[in-house]
Amino acid sequence: MTTISASRRESGPGQGELGYSVASVLICDERPVTRRALENRMKAISSVNSTTCVANSLELVDAFTKQVVDLVLIGHEAGRSAGLQATQLLLKSYPRAAILAFGSPSADAMLAASVTHGARGILVWDVRQIAHQEAGYDLALSSQVQRRPAQQIDKLSRRELQILGGMCQGRSNAEIGRTLFLSEDTIKTHARKLFVKLGANDRAHAVAQGMRNRVVA
Repeated sequence: MTTISASRRESGPGQGELGYSVASVLICDERPVTRRALENRMKAISSVNSTTCVANSLELVDAFTKQVVDLVLIGHEAGRSAGLQATQLLLKSYPRAAILAFGSPSADAMLAASVTHGARGILVWDVRQIAHQEAGYDLALSSQVQRRPAQQIDKLSRRELQILGGMCQGRSNAEIGRTLFLSEDTIKTHARKLFVKLGANDRAHAVAQGMRNRVVA
């Protein structure tokens, strides 16, 4: 079963973590097969009683206007900006919309960019448990940080892994600091070291590098 757990940035119903029951879901993806597979996964979650699918950003905004949902899932593909544009368009009209970006590991750069533009977390295809399901794939949330056995980048400390995990969930330095009981300046110091180890220029690049090098699973 798909797990839903990403940070909320505003107060209101379900304040804190997006671990509260999600009753309504809106899915946006250009690929019919992907929409169908993800819709089936959402229907398997007992708390979800309403799932709507759309194919593009304009349909997304129209659907959200008709029914404000608990969670929006927006698909991303490598080399295509449709998912990012949909994220930006929806948040321009509805800044409090709770969005998770999803896609394959090859779409890491677009997923990371979506987080920096306001998505609250990332869903990636679970390549370890790929299972054809209605010609689609199972999904798993990528908010859990794991160590990578390869030696392509310098080993990250436990604290750096925690901070990278927060970045993957779209949290600000202040939000990460509150979670770890550290000052924002301390988080910034660890983040700078993290960027050096990953060879990253900024947060989006760090998230992309983490996904590309399988530091985040």
